[in-house]
Formats: sequence, C-alpha cells, structure tokens
Amino acid sequence: RNFAGDWIMEALSKSGPFQYASKEQRISFVVRAIQSIVVFTHGLRELYGAVGKCKGGIDSSVRWDRGAAILIGSNEGTERSGSPTGRGKMMFALGKEMCKHFSNCMVSGNSLNDQQLVDSLQKGLEFLESKDCDKALELIENGIRPELLVSLVQATLHFAMLNDLLSTGSTNGSLGAGFAFSQSIVPFVNLSDETSANLIGSNMNLQFIDDPVKDGAPAVFSAFATALVGIGVDCEDIGNYNGNLGLGVCSENPADTGSGTKTTLPDGTKSTSTSLADGLYTTTTYVQNRAEIALD
Repeated sequence: RNFAGDWIMEALSKSGPFQYASKEQRISFVVRAIQSIVVFTHGLRELYGAVGKCKGGIDSSVRWDRGAAILIGSNEGTERSGSPTGRGKMMFALGKEMCKHFSNCMVSGNSLNDQQLVDSLQKGLEFLESKDCDKALELIENGIRPELLVSLVQATLHFAMLNDLLSTGSTNGSLGAGFAFSQSIVPFVNLSDETSANLIGSNMNLQFIDDPVKDGAPAVFSAFATALVGIGVDCEDIGNYNGNLGLGVCSENPADTGSGTKTTLPDGTKSTSTSLADGLYTTTTYVQNRAEIALD
C-alpha cells in the first residue's frame, strides 16, 4: 500500500479516514502530506540512489542534485536565506516555519537545522565527487535524515499544541495538518518505541467523536522524549516550544521522560549547474525542472 498516495486520494474524494473531515481539514492534509511525507521520502530516495550509482562506478551527482532540489525547492527565490515572504513549500521551508516556534532560528531567518542540512548536502556532494560512497551513505544516515526528522517532530508537536485547544467536532484545518505530520514521523518512532508511536498516532489522528489530542499535548511531548534517541535525533535540536522550558523533549524538561543524543557525521541531464536559494546549495548538474514540481 502506498499509504501517502492512497490517503491523498482519499482526502480528495472524502473517503476512508476523511469521510467526515471538513474541506479545510482535507486541504490541509493534502498540502502538508505532500510537504512532509512525499517530499521527505522522494528526496531521500534520490540521495540513496546517488550512493547506489556511486558504488556502481556511475556518475551520481545528478541524482544527489535532484534530491537537494526536491528538499529545498525552487520557490525559495533569490535571497541567500531563501524566500523572505514564506513562498517556499518544501522541507527547507518547513524548517523555517517551525524554528519560529522552537526558538532556533538564525538571524537570517533560516533554522539552525536547515543550515546543517544544506551543509550536509554540500558535503555529501563532495564525497560523491571524490568517490567516497560509504561516507556519503553514512552522512545520509547520521546527518541528513535526522536533520529532516527534526522538522517533522517539531511540526507534529506544534500542531499537537494548536489542536489541544480545539473542541470536539472542530472543523479546523489544523487537525488535517497535524494528522499529516504525525503520519510522517510515526513510522520512525515505531522502530524506536512502539508504545510512544501508538500514543502519538492516537492523539494526532483525525478525531470526530473524541476530543482532539485526547491525552493532552504534554503527553505527545513525553512520547517523543522517550523515542528520540532511537531515531538518532538530538533532543536539543528540537528546542522548547515558544521558549517554555516545560514544553521540550529533553530529560530536564518537566513534561519529558527521556532524552536524545547527538550523532557524529562522518542520464541525459544537462551538465549546467543550478543555484538553489541563491547559493545555499549549488548543484553540479541542471535540476531546475526537478525543483519546479507542482506544489512548489
């Protein structure tokens, strides 16, 4: 089952779990599912594919560049830090959106996590160009993927906070967004702690009878605190929600029961380079057509 694609189609047709969902909830789910589930998985697939080509002795830069283009997107514009008006729609834009709520934005407006992501993408390209395929693979596993997961965790927590304020039967679109983001991260949490994954899923599912976030947002924070170490995410990279020390995912936060640990980083396409977000990442091949996908 292609759960992302199937759910998007069900949201569009108002069937399955969206049978009783409002128009706003269905729209929010589709937009956020594309941003989080589709872009995340497709971008990583391109990066892993680049490593596979590298190990096969085939030029891999084009696939790596495609992965970077998908994750950053074309709508970040010409500014060094990306779009100042929030026109971006991909994972890079999600990082900028969430850092405002978790107090980890840079002066430029980028999230600290986004900057680490861009640095990792550039470093990975260098590994591939020097045929150091194993280091590129290690970078994906211990650097790029956890850096992307940070934004998905933050987004799920953010919408847990928003949805916790809603009443039973609410038609607010944020319920659809919260459902999308939770489903982007729950499979990873499940590999670390099944109990935490079930709690996050049951609280962030679309609710039409029970109260939204039935156990309360702090329970979702605690569930992530327990599971983060198992998915390679440092709790300090998540930050505290709106500066509230009681709403974080590290052990010293009153709402939490666990902590994470920081890991250590180790075909017919034009040969013209493409500058993404005005030099934040510069590809070695032409991938503008990949960056300009429908949502972005």
